[in-house]
Amino acid sequence: MRRWTSLVLAGALGWPASSFAQDTLPAASEPDKNNPGVANVQRPAMERPEPDGLLPVVPPLPPAPKTTPVAETDSASGIVQTQAIGDFKRPAPTSQFAARPAPYAAMPRNFSDDKPATVVQPAPAGHPMAVAPGCMPPGAAVPMAPVPCPPLPPQPDCGPCNECGPLWIGEFLFLRASRRDPVIQAQLTEDITSFNSLIGYDADHEYAYRVGGGWLTEGGWLFLATYMQFTDNLSDQIYFNPDPTGAFSLTYVGPGQLLNSTLAQPGFIISSWNLQFRSVDIFFGGVFSPTNYLDLVAGGGLKLLWMDQDYRTTVDASSSGGVIQGENLTINTRGMGPRMGGEARCYIFPWLNLYGRSFGSLLLTHRNDDSLLVETGLGGINNISFVSYSREEIVPVLELAAGAEVTVWNGRLQFGGGYEFTYVWQGATSSVDALSTPRVVTHNDLSLDGFYARIVWLW
Repeated sequence: MRRWTSLVLAGALGWPASSFAQDTLPAASEPDKNNPGVANVQRPAMERPEPDGLLPVVPPLPPAPKTTPVAETDSASGIVQTQAIGDFKRPAPTSQFAARPAPYAAMPRNFSDDKPATVVQPAPAGHPMAVAPGCMPPGAAVPMAPVPCPPLPPQPDCGPCNECGPLWIGEFLFLRASRRDPVIQAQLTEDITSFNSLIGYDADHEYAYRVGGGWLTEGGWLFLATYMQFTDNLSDQIYFNPDPTGAFSLTYVGPGQLLNSTLAQPGFIISSWNLQFRSVDIFFGGVFSPTNYLDLVAGGGLKLLWMDQDYRTTVDASSSGGVIQGENLTINTRGMGPRMGGEARCYIFPWLNLYGRSFGSLLLTHRNDDSLLVETGLGGINNISFVSYSREEIVPVLELAAGAEVTVWNGRLQFGGGYEFTYVWQGATSSVDALSTPRVVTHNDLSLDGFYARIVWLW
């Protein structure tokens, strides 16, 4: 109990804690029995319970060794190495590297017997890490905080196919051009009964092509431009009238000045029609995916159209003493206007989809009709007639297509095929017809239809 009281007093008076451990604390005193005027100080050892009794007196701690700072100078780098060494002196560490120029001379290095020195770049003035930690001596260079790595650039998101960049389109077309009106009327008369038959231009499928390129952006925006060309040169179609009785007749009902020209005597009629159709489509739109099974492309742009038609017709009755009439009619159309529409792909499998396309245009066109008619008899040229008519018109154009596509290489390559239609309102109308029939103009539309095979390559 007295020891615990002494411990409390030692803490209150600031007595060294080692004094208690070394048995140097003041002990309790009591009057000496032999000398009542002198205090008898007793210093019993700290008692602890043991099986055999009390522990012996705790011996005092040995004195602390004397430390003498030893300073060594590195001859290679000029760094002063200070060590706190006891009663012995350890050789100062040496560097395995050659001296370095300032400011590297004052850098701290970590020496060991088997590892090379590590040079740490000091922090610049004003840097948050320039304050030396408490474990480092004043004035020592502090390691600079490592510079964080820049974040990785964001990965592009390129819409439904997860692809973006330039794309190229190539199409092989097998198209047929058609007019709405007939070209020949054949009539057979018996007594009071007549039998009539109308015959049109014998158009057949011809080869054509469409090429283009564009760019699909990271945000799903599509820029696309395509060029298409189709040429149909119909061979001459010949219609004979061998009947000298006049019961059978042929009448030309096609475009031009020869409209309603009738061959009622032995002879023949020759007609031909040549067409060159060219267009440039510029498109800008967006790619959308409402579901995982459907991709939509919607937008608009500009359509440019060049359309040249050449009609050549000959009515020859020279074999029966008649005249020869020959006409050359050209209809040239140049147009430009807005084009709007879209495409849709419905995926049956990830690599197979059904494809559909629909676009509409309103073109402001400049049209020019020129007709030259020459009539020749037995004595030579009897008559020459030339007609020209120019005008501006608004011409609607409709484009439709349907088919299927197969994709490979994660959507970067597409193979497709199907059937397409192009319809041009009043594309084959000739205003020269009004010369033979005043105030009557036959409005004729022009259409292209046929198969297509397409390949799309996304770079």
